[in-house]
Amino acid sequence: MINIEDFIKVELRVGEVLTAEEIPGSDKLLKLSVDMGEESPRQVLSGIKQWYKRIDAKNVEAECKKLFETTQIEFKSYENPVPYILAYKEKPDQIKLGTLGNVRLYVKVDKDSKNTTGHFACFRKNLMLIQTKRFSSITPFTGLFVCDNQKGNDILRMMEPPNHKEWSTEELHAKDENGETLPDCKSADREYKRCIKEKIQQINAALPKSTLTIENLDDFITLDETAGDEEKERNDSGPEGKDFESAELIEKRIKILGASKKQKKKQKHIVTGKQIGRAHV
Repeated sequence: MINIEDFIKVELRVGEVLTAEEIPGSDKLLKLSVDMGEESPRQVLSGIKQWYKRIDAKNVEAECKKLFETTQIEFKSYENPVPYILAYKEKPDQIKLGTLGNVRLYVKVDKDSKNTTGHFACFRKNLMLIQTKRFSSITPFTGLFVCDNQKGNDILRMMEPPNHKEWSTEELHAKDENGETLPDCKSADREYKRCIKEKIQQINAALPKSTLTIENLDDFITLDETAGDEEKERNDSGPEGKDFESAELIEKRIKILGASKKQKKKQKHIVTGKQIGRAHV
């Protein structure tokens, strides 16, 4: 152990491991290339080989699938990284927003909702995951949002709490001295949400159109045709008839077959603008 005077002299730094290479003949050592913010990376030997599992672009999907199939830990569906890895393989939409600048959207659609999360994983420029946010959609999907612009990243960082787990305009750094949300933060919050929602609208609009047919519906609900005939007569009576129509009491009867006598006696008046209709239930 060292005393406090010597500890104060110690310079602590955080570095990014760029590469990790095995050393032939060694079952403990790895040669690391570490970026310490200096002119060139440092070469470091580390005895972590027995705890090191090499994961790269070639095997990351298989390793994640293996982990989530064999682990005893219960994860929420959106915590499984595999759908996000598959989404990242899709061609991204490159979009330029007014406040956040250049962003990327990756979306993977699947007919089976079990293969999707219904969430967008949101990243800043350094690919740090900030939040996994749910967005409503009738189409099963998994998405990623990445902000590549430095100014946009600075704004989003102001919207993050100390644990960097979400973007919120309620954060202290996102407000001015009067407690009001900063304009850039308010705009950024709207922009990224609107951008994602518009993308979801696009994938929903691409769904094949279908018609729902309910058999024998006419056996249960009928409309009184006399109301339609009366309306046609008024429309055919010229301008005066149309003026009279807007102020006249229009009665439309909706008959539900099979209703009890007590229900048939019950009446509800519906007022819409200048027209009043009476519904019999």
